[in-house]
Amino acid sequence: MHGGIIGMIADSAFGHAAYSLMPADCTLVTAGYKINKAGRTLTVARAEVYAVGGTLPGRTDHPE
Repeated sequence: MHGGIIGMIADSAFGHAAYSLMPADCTLVTAGYKINKAGRTLTVARAEVYAVGGTLPGRTDHPE
């Protein structure tokens, strides 16, 4: 499967997950998005998002 399609699916899934934590009147946008072709390997990555100077809805363990 083309890496761009996999990236689009991941971006869509993460966007919907982010929406589930936000108020109904909130809007979101992908701030950065980059895919690097590393060959015929699979790379697994994890991302964490923190609110600057505030709280992250849905996370009780978020450091202030």
